[in-house]
Amino acid sequence: MKVGFLFSEIFWGLLLIVLGISAVLRSFNINVPFFRVILAFVLIYLGISMLMGGPFVRTVDDNTIIFGELRKSGSELTESEFNVIFGSGELDLRDLDLEDISFIEMNVVFGSGKLIISREQLAEIKISSAFGNALLPDRTSITFGDYTYLSPNLDRGERPSLIVEGSVVFGRLEVEER
Repeated sequence: MKVGFLFSEIFWGLLLIVLGISAVLRSFNINVPFFRVILAFVLIYLGISMLMGGPFVRTVDDNTIIFGELRKSGSELTESEFNVIFGSGELDLRDLDLEDISFIEMNVVFGSGKLIISREQLAEIKISSAFGNALLPDRTSITFGDYTYLSPNLDRGERPSLIVEGSVVFGRLEVEER
């Protein structure tokens, strides 16, 4: 194991997440062996790293990022699914050809994601969050539950040209209109 791992953002991010979860569980009188959980996360990280071919896994495929950072534009999408796991990812859909792909699924698990759409796009964005944070252009913030955001220029009864389904679990997803 490289010593640099102990100083990486991944290590400290996981440590803070586990500390937070531990504090929440203790408030409900549920005691979790903190150091065993940290050791388990480190072992899981090392195991995934070994399976994926190195200490710092960057991408699994063109649209999935694990333990790294990925920025993609809509014209670069090869599938309608974009996943961020233990990393950060940005998906810019302003140049997306809506005739090729009109449905996008974005999942963020233990990571940070940013979705950028055009103000002119007629979009419907359905967000589900569990122990996460989703921030939408209308300044709505979701921690638990579901929410549907409609572009301001989308008239009632009109079909959106872009449908996005987002899921956030122990992470953050920010949707921005530019």
